[in-house]
Amino acid sequence: MYIGHIIYDDIKNPWCGGGGAKRVFEVDKRLAGRHRIKVFTGNFPGAKNEVIDSVEFVRVGFGFNYLISRITFSLFIPFYIISGKYDIIVNEFSVYSPSFFFKQNI
Repeated sequence: MYIGHIIYDDIKNPWCGGGGAKRVFEVDKRLAGRHRIKVFTGNFPGAKNEVIDSVEFVRVGFGFNYLISRITFSLFIPFYIISGKYDIIVNEFSVYSPSFFFKQNI
């Protein structure tokens, strides 16, 4: 199964790398043994897309500063989701960086 996981927080993000990011990573790390996991997180200075413990991290948006990072994450995430062929999409909703998208199977 191919799982897309959306959360602004990232375990390496100096602005938002706390409990939510850690929880998502621990759950996804365990699922990665049986499934392909791609986590979409907000971008931050020095961030690069990478694979950590079989979990693929994609940093979305511009990481210039905190506000720009949040805004561009919300604006760009729909394009990342629509372009993938995910079996499941998990959205960790945040009022501060909402992700709105509509995906239709054809």
